[in-house]
Amino acid sequence: MKTDPNRRYGEVRDGRIAWVFNGAQLPEYNPALAVVDLTDHPDVNEGWIVDGTTFVPPTDRPRVPDSITMRQARRCLRLHGLLDAVQPAIDSLPDPDREDAQIDWDYSATVERDRGFVLQVAQALGLSDQQLDELFIEAATL
Repeated sequence: MKTDPNRRYGEVRDGRIAWVFNGAQLPEYNPALAVVDLTDHPDVNEGWIVDGTTFVPPTDRPRVPDSITMRQARRCLRLHGLLDAVQPAIDSLPDPDREDAQIDWDYSATVERDRGFVLQVAQALGLSDQQLDELFIEAATL
């Protein structure tokens, strides 16, 4: 298969996109390699289901964990440039919420997804419920 370095492709394995690459990244022709052109489908990524010429987002979304460790939370926040914004978010809360949030932030071993402190800080950081869920899912892998 001749590929164009300016186009986007996906390798199909077991009915799913297994690898997304540009034409310059294809190492060599392999007749067993099933490849589809994704140039006109910028949202399609690894894990998407390929049904002929139709692309379906994966339905096996990871479950949002009820809790993560504080280490996981802090590392994930750092990866997204949010760690330094947590303290000002806590400081912006009214008392007694601020005091309780500070205790939780400083001394908790785990972070519970639906805990008031987490929801208040997430709101102060401008995070939607979906964004908070995605952070928890990612943090659980760290």
